[in-house]
Amino acid sequence: KKDVDPDTVELHDRGRGDRLLLEQTDEDLNIDWTVEVPTMERVSIKVGVGAIDAELGNTRVYANLGVGEVKLSMPEKYAGDIRLDTGVGDADLRGGERDSSKKRSSFVSQKVTGHGKGDKDVTVKVGVGDIRVRLEDSKS
Repeated sequence: KKDVDPDTVELHDRGRGDRLLLEQTDEDLNIDWTVEVPTMERVSIKVGVGAIDAELGNTRVYANLGVGEVKLSMPEKYAGDIRLDTGVGDADLRGGERDSSKKRSSFVSQKVTGHGKGDKDVTVKVGVGDIRVRLEDSKS
């Protein structure tokens, strides 16, 4: 593996309509992105390799990750239907009501469905890796 000079790496951000695209020029460099946005009606996250760790509010979520781990938390009062799907890995839903959890084959893939008390659906797909979704009780 080559040494990477951080000063030579270019970071690009482009806004296109309601989309924000973040890119880097060196594929051998790992970068942790922290993106803070106001509460949005809908969020779609697509990542090839990496990790997604997000705290969400009253937001519909679609996340698709090729390889890595997804950790999401949101108030149960906002969450609607929950669909978690891994090709190879584990899926875990804490809080809310679980509808089903099944292994599609003896060891590998897992699909979990459930729901919270709200109407914002959460769909998470991971090719290889784990999914952890936590629906939190809120007093307000």
